[in-house]
Amino acid sequence: MSKTIEEQKEIAEDVLTQLEIICPHAILAGGAPRDWYMGTPANDLDIYFSLDPDSKAASNRSQLKKVLPEGMVLQKEHASNRNPMYKHMKALRRIYYYTYRGMDVQLIQLDQLRDVFGAVDNMSCSICKAWWKKKGVVTTYDFRLTLKSEHMFLNDAYKWGDYHPQKMEERFKKAGYRLSTKKRAEDAVLSLI
Repeated sequence: MSKTIEEQKEIAEDVLTQLEIICPHAILAGGAPRDWYMGTPANDLDIYFSLDPDSKAASNRSQLKKVLPEGMVLQKEHASNRNPMYKHMKALRRIYYYTYRGMDVQLIQLDQLRDVFGAVDNMSCSICKAWWKKKGVVTTYDFRLTLKSEHMFLNDAYKWGDYHPQKMEERFKKAGYRLSTKKRAEDAVLSLI
């Protein structure tokens, strides 16, 4: 059963509120905030957080189990290098795949707190550079530039042939967004003035 944006926000708030006990700076970033901003429900929730960089996976699982909302079910987990979507996120340690209230939730563990703050800037594609923290969606300059110009552009570490950029191309090209560069996006906006 698909969830409304408001139901998804309630789920995200439940998870973030509990996760903030062990990582006060955890954020929901990427696809869900982008989709909500554009007025559509998200496919899943990607929440970025960090714990002690010296802790072991078993200790992290134990901490998560203690704080996450009751009813949140761990489906699987794996080390960072196993998912092609995140291959350029150097600070990525582990991804925990949960379901909660009928929604897929990925908890994406980064090495350190500073990596959580940089997670949005390190996203592959400009159309994903948004985040959410209970009060609302926060958009970056790159995200707003993409919406205004309809030009999507990549973080320097990525190529259009990489898994995640291909996914964004398939999804947003149909909506009129072009594959481009940041410079072309800025030029397109300037031409509107």
